[in-house]
Amino acid sequence: MGQFVVGIFTGIVMCMVAMLVRCVLWYEKKHPEDDYWRRLAPPGAPGEEDKGGG
Repeated sequence: MGQFVVGIFTGIVMCMVAMLVRCVLWYEKKHPEDDYWRRLAPPGAPGEEDKGGG
């Protein structure tokens, strides 16, 4: 019985993680201007040259 409860709980947690990942990917597609990771990078960090500012 304990394994059944743990299996149900694990399945629920896995579904929650999958939905969270899907929501993050959807948000990044819909709002590409909200790029927090590159915004927080210090100047001169790798990946800065692909911004294409001019």
